[in-house]
Amino acid sequence: TVPEQDVVIPSDFVLNSLYELARDGDFLHIQQQLEHLEQEDNCYHPFVTKIRNFARQFQDDEICQYITQCKDRNMT
Repeated sequence: TVPEQDVVIPSDFVLNSLYELARDGDFLHIQQQLEHLEQEDNCYHPFVTKIRNFARQFQDDEICQYITQCKDRNMT
């Protein structure tokens, strides 16, 4: 696995979109957005894998928490 500090985080636009989808419990569209993100650039694979694992278990709160942490990291 990739150390958390080395995970490439997508743009705030993507993070906000995923956050809204998770808040709404829209796991189908989360999976679709993750597929698109991964096809766009393979550097996002560790991020996508983490969110995908949460989504497969319908863990919307965990997705929101992780995205919030990622946004905080983007600000530093």
